Amino acid sequence: RVIEETASAPGFGALIGKTPVMQQLFGQLRRMAGHHYTVLVIGPSGTGKELIAQGIHAHSARAEGSFVALNCGAISDALFESELFGHEKGAFTGADRRRDGAFHEADGGTLFLDEVGELPEAAQAKLLRALETGEVRRVGSTKVSTPDVRIVAATNRDLAQEVAEGRFREDLFFRLAVLSVKVPPLRERLDDLAPLCGHLCGALDPSAHVTEEAMALLRRHAWPGNVRELRNVLTRAYVLGGPRIGKTALSFHRIPTPSLSSTAAPVIADVGGGLDGQERAFLQSVLARNGDNRSAAARELGIARSTLHYKMRRLGLT
Repeated sequence: RVIEETASAPGFGALIGKTPVMQQLFGQLRRMAGHHYTVLVIGPSGTGKELIAQGIHAHSARAEGSFVALNCGAISDALFESELFGHEKGAFTGADRRRDGAFHEADGGTLFLDEVGELPEAAQAKLLRALETGEVRRVGSTKVSTPDVRIVAATNRDLAQEVAEGRFREDLFFRLAVLSVKVPPLRERLDDLAPLCGHLCGALDPSAHVTEEAMALLRRHAWPGNVRELRNVLTRAYVLGGPRIGKTALSFHRIPTPSLSSTAAPVIADVGGGLDGQERAFLQSVLARNGDNRSAAARELGIARSTLHYKMRRLGLT
């Protein structure tokens, strides 16, 4: 059943939020769910982009169909076509049987393409052709099929910037971004901490709760990992300290940053307490070495691109 269109809404699927920015987002998502157009969900890691895709599916006329999720960043170039479009028996070494791809599995439902910004150029071209023609051909087959699929894609990258820098196809970007929404990071909606904590604690134990002192500490944290990090912090506190989660039970992961030389000890950054001048100099050198390409710099550092963005903002490098 398609939900009636509203300017804002108190909730959407499994998402939690009471702030105006989130309730406006919920209203947008409810309107989008009632149509068949492709949706692009943009937001930092850990903000619940897959929950948004599941909500769009559940609130749409396709709710009785399949919801199929595919992590584009976890598929090798060689297997991408098979994962998306399927293959015939004997199409390549190891293809011992005919197999449906994600498009076939999602026929009549929704296909969620997570981390779509990670797709290499060749895979982008193949996906674009399927979206433009509606035709899918299994690897090793000459026959085409036209599964009825709605696409919801998600990325933590700035795809418009990726297009400008030549790393993402402009035509694919516009094909995916027919409808688009941006999910705000947790640090920009701290008033949602209390309802989120209530929901996450309830999932751990009906008696689990966060004290006022602990909540004050949670509000001072920067949340580079967003709601996923909050879930981990509360789970760790509950497992180690029991259902009453006080200030002393909370602990936050410290993100290691490579040192200025291979022999020096690594610089440790406390995500809640700022970054020092040594880290600023190191990040500047890594960015310069990679021609200010943030994706390449994040790969060299071994951290998520969103984490690099957070560090740069803290250092005033953006």
